[in-house]
Amino acid sequence: MLRHTGCNSPSKVQATSTFHAGHLLKLRLRNCPQIPCRMAIPKVSAVRFSLLDAIPNVAYIVTDSGRCGDSPFGDLHLSRREGTSETLRHREFVAQTLNIPLSRFVFMQQQHTSNVAAVDGQTAGRGAFDRSDALPSTDGITTATPGLALFALAADCQSILLYAPDVHAVAAVHCGWRGTLQNIPRAAVEAMRRTYGASPHRLIGCLAPCIGPLAFEVRDDVASLFRTAHPSIPLHAHPDPTKHYIDLPSANRALLIAAGLLPEHIECHPQCTYGTWPRFFSARRGDSGRFAAGITLMG
Repeated sequence: MLRHTGCNSPSKVQATSTFHAGHLLKLRLRNCPQIPCRMAIPKVSAVRFSLLDAIPNVAYIVTDSGRCGDSPFGDLHLSRREGTSETLRHREFVAQTLNIPLSRFVFMQQQHTSNVAAVDGQTAGRGAFDRSDALPSTDGITTATPGLALFALAADCQSILLYAPDVHAVAAVHCGWRGTLQNIPRAAVEAMRRTYGASPHRLIGCLAPCIGPLAFEVRDDVASLFRTAHPSIPLHAHPDPTKHYIDLPSANRALLIAAGLLPEHIECHPQCTYGTWPRFFSARRGDSGRFAAGITLMG
């Protein structure tokens, strides 16, 4: 069960940074030279995953809203719907934080599908500067190309980061309840197996913060769809039998295990985006902003 905490409460999130956040906020507005992606990437992330931290040639970042005092970021909405010029500056800040040019970022249009695309250097920059250029009808992306940063945006939905150590490939997946219903976690695992020969039992999966089971109430029809599609995954129990709640992190973890991942290779961050609001953007709280989860190969 997730424990809901506010911004001023002790948190399990380790907001570690090798730079002072204020200095980074100034850097994002400068014209800095491009830094080769093989350089050590700063440990600047609102969320840390020990499984990925143990891998020296993979870098990742999970941002938050930047609205809480202990965040390593300033106000940091990353959705292009939130304001073109301002959001572009925020994305440039993330690019400088990662030491990777924004022109090497890849975004999806995220239309709650189960479609997963394999990308390479020719896809670099898609959706980074213009949302209309993002990969259409796609909610998962995977690559074996070093220096290409794959991103998923969320505000209550779950972002999943995958790494295949046997073939040195990564993936970023956007997974709301529709994606879970359609089993996009399995689709992503299958895409990495089919495209690169990745062994599912060697995959590492990290699940970013999303709305938790205490807050994710759904309609009767959605609950019925879940029971039909995933009968082995129970809905979250609630004292009121007329209410239905989905445990999205547990469901996605179960689907990854069913797709072949070992339980010890899965790390799920415990924070609920609704319960810890405004730390993370939450669509159910009325936010239009999005936070990001991104992953890249360093070489």
